[in-house]
Amino acid sequence: MAQADLSRRDGSCGSAFICRILDARPGRTRFRRAAIQAEELGFSDAWSSEHIIIPKGAPYPPSALFYDPVLTLTWAAAFTKRIGLGTSVLVLPMRHPLPLAKELATLQCLSEGRLILGAGVGWLEAEFAALGVPFRERGRRMDEGIAMMRAVWREDPASFPARHIPAVIEDMRMLPQPVKPIPIWIGGSSQAALARALRLDGWHGSRLTPEEAAPIVPPAARTAARARLCHLAALWLGRQG
Repeated sequence: MAQADLSRRDGSCGSAFICRILDARPGRTRFRRAAIQAEELGFSDAWSSEHIIIPKGAPYPPSALFYDPVLTLTWAAAFTKRIGLGTSVLVLPMRHPLPLAKELATLQCLSEGRLILGAGVGWLEAEFAALGVPFRERGRRMDEGIAMMRAVWREDPASFPARHIPAVIEDMRMLPQPVKPIPIWIGGSSQAALARALRLDGWHGSRLTPEEAAPIVPPAARTAARARLCHLAALWLGRQG
């Protein structure tokens, strides 16, 4: 376990224990046990990663075995009551925002508001090609996808002028809406990723210590009057046996 300092929206400081459910150790029993143990130990959140499809022989990730994060967290939600449930990270531009918005809103409702959407633009070009999604459009698709999901989560009916994602949304309804707003934490260390994190709900640093994260987060983000959250996900596998 690792303890990470967090900068809250009100500028105060606190700490939280972060738990990550690793898809590399598969099985519904392991997922259930890890989520229950994390909650019992007082962890703040449990996380699940994503890749949809990867090339054979790719040097990274080391395994192609990734359970779908939304379904995995729905499974974890069924056995827990308090712990947060997050994607670390969901590659948002690979998916069409509307079915994803439906899935996430459903999980937010079923978990009584515990979902955290960790999202990133992705980096594996072959994965985008397999899914028929333009790799070089991923930044624009990311920004428009988030805006589209928030539109249908907040408005009923909703209209949205899509430019980069094929969609015609004029006076359309999507229910249920989330029982509470879904926070969006942005993964990645590029300037574009950090800018998104400042515009949204926070930055999600995976497998980083506070010392390693410090030079990544720019001074403007650390001292802004409206400080955004800085979240560091530490590795934990749960007890064995």
